[in-house]
Amino acid sequence: MSDFYSSNYREMFYMRGVTSKATSIIHKALEHDFDSNIGQQILEIGGGEGFHVPYVAPDFHKYVLLDLQNRELDETAKDYQRLEKLVQVVARGDHLPFPDESFDRVIFMCVLHHLEKIDSTLFEARRVLKRNGTISIYLPCDPGFLYRILRRLFTWKRQRELGIDYETVNAFEHRNHIFSLIRILKFIFSQDVIAYRWRPIPLPFWNANLYCIIRIQKS
Repeated sequence: MSDFYSSNYREMFYMRGVTSKATSIIHKALEHDFDSNIGQQILEIGGGEGFHVPYVAPDFHKYVLLDLQNRELDETAKDYQRLEKLVQVVARGDHLPFPDESFDRVIFMCVLHHLEKIDSTLFEARRVLKRNGTISIYLPCDPGFLYRILRRLFTWKRQRELGIDYETVNAFEHRNHIFSLIRILKFIFSQDVIAYRWRPIPLPFWNANLYCIIRIQKS
């Protein structure tokens, strides 16, 4: 499955076509409430090549892109790296190498449904977040009915062109159900303020939605 992310992920979701436009919409949705990140220390867990970085307001102080390995960065992320505003860190999300309350904001972009040690990762994210800091999370409504139908419709042609079986990749990789993830989030962040933004229907019906944007403010 790792071959898909090293060889086909960019081609599948970021290069062209409907899937590329949909991916852009999702990135923008996660940044909807953040017109400015002035002076902030931001940590993105599972940031990969830094595909989310171009959508983040550029007035942050430092952007830490954490993943299990150093990947070839997206061009915008490379620009920030040259300016010493972005650093890549190789580490596990469930054992973050940072002191308590190090960051103003933590980002999970399309990550939580992949993780094995999700509880440890979320506890760690809360630990390194400053008081009144924010955790921003994107969750696909997988295995919701609308999500599965549209994924099938709009990725079918592209996966055939690339010669990959994305449905099988997805079956292996999306190990965490959105309903379970939300229950876990409510438990771990029970002392904090949690806000949900469901799309396209602004109601908590995951079978009828494509994704949910979650914003958690640490009390």
